[in-house]
Amino acid sequence: MHLTSRQLPCGHKYCKSCVEELRKKGVDQSCPLCRKPLPPGPEMLFDLGSGMYMKIKGAIDRSRPGVDYGTPWPALSTNQQREMNQAVAMLREAADQGHAEAQGYCAELYNFGRGATTDDGLAFLYYEKSAKQGWAVSQYNLGCCYRDGRGCNQNHERAVEWFEKAALQGQADAQLSLGFAYSLGQGIPQNHERAVELYAQSAATGNSIAQNNLAVSRSRLM
Repeated sequence: MHLTSRQLPCGHKYCKSCVEELRKKGVDQSCPLCRKPLPPGPEMLFDLGSGMYMKIKGAIDRSRPGVDYGTPWPALSTNQQREMNQAVAMLREAADQGHAEAQGYCAELYNFGRGATTDDGLAFLYYEKSAKQGWAVSQYNLGCCYRDGRGCNQNHERAVEWFEKAALQGQADAQLSLGFAYSLGQGIPQNHERAVELYAQSAATGNSIAQNNLAVSRSRLM
């Protein structure tokens, strides 16, 4: 299959940009070969899939207030699992059509096993796709994957590269993690002054860990 082509649900392969043009113009919302309906575009797929996901996530969060963000979900009811399967299918289709936020959502689903089987390799793949499109949260999470060796070979230098990209966009967790890297000299030459600067940036957003690290680091530099 050519890099710019994709397979439609009917099984026919067609130029991706041509399919998008058909959707935009609204002239013909069907396969050019067999006339079966085209699937929804990535924006609509993302809106539908993320809406279903957030509905289930909200119900679970309300049922266990105060639980840490990364805590695995409890078993879903039959109806919830059916809806999650639909949500995952729509989010994956949107992600595979190049939707950066959908790619980030898919990575989260597989990273934390939310209505889908935990898969570090798939989580890494989707974080990488989203990060390369400039999605700051995914850039931070991709850095974490490299730092921890989840879904990839551990590489502190690559982790720093992605933390830096996200930190430049003001992503507070990335600023904190990059500060850690400078403080420890992990993947980058040790620089306590730079670590303090990054802790301060993250602390300004209300990040309590960064606020604590900032106070400790400043006292050591005095």
